Amino acid sequence: MSAFRQPLTAFRLPPELLAELREVARASGSSASEIIREALRRYLESVKVIPR
Repeated sequence: MSAFRQPLTAFRLPPELLAELREVARASGSSASEIIREALRRYLESVKVIPR
């Protein structure tokens, strides 16, 4: 992670998804933010469109 403060983005999650996220974060020793950032990176990489 970079040394400077990153922008804050807020969004809503269904309670069940938030509970699952928190459980995974606890079990893995990661923060919920770290898990969300990695999931978003992977998703964005998977949907990149190859220019023609």
